[in-house]
Amino acid sequence: MILYVNGNEHSAGAKLVNSYVWANADKAYWALEDRPHPDNLIVSWSSRLASLAKLSLMNDCRSNASITSIIERTNEWIEGRQSSDIFVVIGFPSIAEDESFQQVLTEDEQLTNLGIKHLFFMNHKYKDDIGFKYSLNNNILETSYSEYLHSKNASKVMLSNTYFDSNAHSLWTNYLLSHIVKYNLI
Repeated sequence: MILYVNGNEHSAGAKLVNSYVWANADKAYWALEDRPHPDNLIVSWSSRLASLAKLSLMNDCRSNASITSIIERTNEWIEGRQSSDIFVVIGFPSIAEDESFQQVLTEDEQLTNLGIKHLFFMNHKYKDDIGFKYSLNNNILETSYSEYLHSKNASKVMLSNTYFDSNAHSLWTNYLLSHIVKYNLI
């Protein structure tokens, strides 16, 4: 089974090991373009989750990812693949309005209809708790990545940025895994 992860730099492990957010900022990896930096990716929550769950990892995170681009890239990747061979985890950027959250709900419904197991979360708090106007299910976490890690007093790689450190990625991995096991998502 493949763990397919999509999202932005938070799901790519930005700055976990070095100062790079994306591979193309490092001349040794410029050919990877706006993909996760390999040194950071290996210690990210996505790599840890794949390892603990004994899944192969396909991390498809990109720079400047919008909700629309994440959904389009995800749908392109899953097209033609066996639904039973895929577990999708997406960390969406901030939700700014009802329309954006509706896109997330539509993608949840589409993956459910295709029989693809999945888990979605937001990287930051739902603006004005927009998500709680909707009936959330076990495939969409009510707690955002940053809310959860702040509640655990998780550290960042540098005080001046929004990127959490390796220990925080371990905390998030454990949180995701406990939710996945509790709701039998894989």
